[in-house]
Amino acid sequence: MERRPVSIGAWVNVAAATTSVVDFYRVPGGYNFIIEEVQASFPAGTAGELALAFFVGPNQILPTVGSYFGDGSSVRDSTSVTVPQDNVIQLKATNSNATTAHSASILVRGYLVR
Repeated sequence: MERRPVSIGAWVNVAAATTSVVDFYRVPGGYNFIIEEVQASFPAGTAGELALAFFVGPNQILPTVGSYFGDGSSVRDSTSVTVPQDNVIQLKATNSNATTAHSASILVRGYLVR
């Protein structure tokens, strides 16, 4: 079984009172992507007002329930989620603050298996 490590990093900035859904990663054909860890870092002042979650189609895959959020902190989630070939992992980011944009850095680690 072929196993290739993958790390995907991103910086997300969400305008006030906005929800953004972006394509985060497309799993290549012929491979399944096994997510082992998600890390999200929220700058001080985010005040838990930026919520992050990952989806494949209409199904939320991470976190299992709720969202990742923080304030001057990092969240680390060890997991084992398999995303089949040719699927797109989307990141949904919701900023509940009515006047201030918020941002976070995100790192997803795992491996591709054939």
